[in-house]
Amino acid sequence: MDTSVGITLGTSVNSVPDMAHVKRSGTVNGMMVGTLVDAAVNTAIDDAIDDVIDDVIDETVDMVVDDIMDDMIDDMIDDMIDDIIDAEIDMAVNVATGRLVDTMIKSSVKQPIHLMRKPTKQAKKFTTNHSHLAKREKDMAASRTRRQRGYQWEETISKRFNSTDGWKAFRLGSPSTGLPDVLAVNTAGRAIYAIEAKSGTSMSLPVPADQIQRCMKWTQTFDLYKERKAILAFKFLSKKRLGVGKYEGRELREFFKVWGMKRPPVDCICTYEGKVFTRINGKKTELRLKEQEMPFKTRQPASTKRFK
Repeated sequence: MDTSVGITLGTSVNSVPDMAHVKRSGTVNGMMVGTLVDAAVNTAIDDAIDDVIDDVIDETVDMVVDDIMDDMIDDMIDDMIDDIIDAEIDMAVNVATGRLVDTMIKSSVKQPIHLMRKPTKQAKKFTTNHSHLAKREKDMAASRTRRQRGYQWEETISKRFNSTDGWKAFRLGSPSTGLPDVLAVNTAGRAIYAIEAKSGTSMSLPVPADQIQRCMKWTQTFDLYKERKAILAFKFLSKKRLGVGKYEGRELREFFKVWGMKRPPVDCICTYEGKVFTRINGKKTELRLKEQEMPFKTRQPASTKRFK
């Protein structure tokens, strides 16, 4: 055999790699690749979880901020209305007082000096008349304020319905028209609500029987709707009125009471605690009305049991 051939063959044989080493290297490299893939997957999962948590936190913060802003806006509106009431009452009293003083001065000037110490019958008459005038103007100012609060509450209810999918609501006008304050309709859900809205700063809010009756008539008229309800909507403002220009803070509360179609309409009141009372044979009696769960966010107390 040629030596060169042996050398060549020897070199070729010696240059063949060790297969066991190749397998071990491949296993090691595969383990490294698998570790890197697992690490990448875990990182991606962690990032996705962090993104979800951030989104949830952002949504929660936005909801809390919206709630705070709604409360602030409601309180600002209440404060503005209260300021208007106080200003109107003060102006009415000042006007009446000014008229009284002018009249007394004119009446006194016409009398002899020795009679000015005692008020004349004419002066007493003017004093009485102007006292009644001051009281009447004060009552008229308070009545205008109550109407303004009622209109604001009706507008709030309408906006809440109109911002809810599937619902449309309308303010129907003043009580003299014989219409409910708000009419809300859900055509797809075949539901119609006739709503009488009451708002105030006192500890109880009254509802006359005729206003309940007109809501019931409207719900009975639209018999094509499966769900027909007459609802009494009460809003107790965040201020309790103690007197002219005097208030104390309290929790703002809302109640939505369902007046059953088979229940005869009667005069009733709703208290700050959400209880409804009437008088039967001169005796105060509680009416157990269901609390309606509304399709939008409300300020109903958490302890109130609501029904759909």
